[in-house]
Amino acid sequence: MIWELCKILLAVALLGAVVEWMPDLSWPALLVAMIGCLKINWLALLWRGRKKNRDGH
Repeated sequence: MIWELCKILLAVALLGAVVEWMPDLSWPALLVAMIGCLKINWLALLWRGRKKNRDGH
């Protein structure tokens, strides 16, 4: 749980840094990509679990 918190805090810090470095950024695209990257581990776990169940192991 601590590492998940660290990941979220670093993501917020990166968003703060992006404001300074790239002021004319497309925020909707950035936020969608960041949320996707932060949550992809759940999708991978779900896919892995379904693959195991389908094979019968």
